[in-house]
Parts: sequence; C-alpha cells; structure tokens
Amino acid sequence: MSKAVVRIGTERGVLMRRLRGSAALAVSVFLAFGWLLGTGAALAAEPSIPPLTTGHHVVDGGGYISTAGLARIEAFASHIEAAGGGTIAIYTMPATTLPATITDLAGGWAGDGLLMITNGDFGQMRMGATLEAELTSEQQKVVTWYQSGDAPTPESWFLTMLARIDAFVSGTHVFDGAGVLDASGGQQAEKAAKDIGDSLGAPVYVDIA
Repeated sequence: MSKAVVRIGTERGVLMRRLRGSAALAVSVFLAFGWLLGTGAALAAEPSIPPLTTGHHVVDGGGYISTAGLARIEAFASHIEAAGGGTIAIYTMPATTLPATITDLAGGWAGDGLLMITNGDFGQMRMGATLEAELTSEQQKVVTWYQSGDAPTPESWFLTMLARIDAFVSGTHVFDGAGVLDASGGQQAEKAAKDIGDSLGAPVYVDIA
C-alpha cells in the first residue's frame, strides 16, 4: 500500500502545529497528574474515521471544503471508482486533531482505493491495492512525490490529487484540479498534450493545480 504525507499551508500551519504540540503536552501532564491522584476520570475516546454515507465519498468534519469544491471532489471520486480505481474516501478532521492521530487513523485504513485525511495542516494519503493496480509505477511516483511539498488548502490538495488520479485511470493527459478549463479548453489542452507526446515519443501531461 502506497502512502504519502503532506503539510498544508505555510506559516499558519507551523504555528498551529507548535501550539498543538504544547497543548498536547499540557493535557498529557494534567491527565497523568489526575490519574496519580486517583480521580478516576474517564479519558476521552480516541477519534475514529466515521463511515461514509452511501453514494458519497466525503466527510468534512473539519469544515474545510466549499460547496463548489465538494461537488467537484464527489464528481472526481465517482469517476475514479467507475473507472475501476476502488473506493475513494476523503476525510477532514477538526483542527484540534493531532498529526499523530491522523497517522494512526490512516494506518488503520483497509480500503482498496484511495484515502485522504487531514486536520487542515497535516494530511496523509494512502492508496489501496485496487488503485495501485490501475496505475503504473511512474504514475504512482508522480502522485506520491507531490505530497512532499506544501498544499495551499485541504480542498486544493484533494482536487489536485483526484484530478491527477482521474486522468491516469482514464488515460487522459490534462490534470485540471483548479477547474479553470471549460469543455472546449479541456479538449484543446488534451489534443495539444497528446500531439506533443506523440512527436516526442513520451507522455506529456498538462497539470493545472
């Protein structure tokens, strides 16, 4: 199973991660102190990945996705599934969710397609066996390699990755995650990429993130 990590945002993300780390330490000390005193207070249940609603692929628990973005994410996910890419699951968690919890939740995922999960600043992506089988090793590298960089927002991360995967499983050459091309523009870009690729003897892709 392929996996990748992404940092979302820049200065705000760094600051929030530091604040969360300090808060986590304070909470840990408080809980340990209470336990030693024999308070018997019950610890909060660990966060878990909620089930998807039938026919949907997104649970926006963190509230990071716009209405328009949600429609495009659902459309990409449905098309990837229809093309044989396995089940697509997209989750956002509240901003207070620690990166370690995101990692644990991703690690416990056993799906066959794609999992993307984030708390707004830190995200993980995992590909299952069904989706991996639909992508060449080079295509998998393109998807995984991107995750080493920063994404401006959770929504843009979801859309960029889904647009790339959708093109790969569909055999097309234009990744329009930003949604800037209309139908005519998309057809022209697709033709140009294919013509250039044919002349070079190698695939050429247009990536609009």
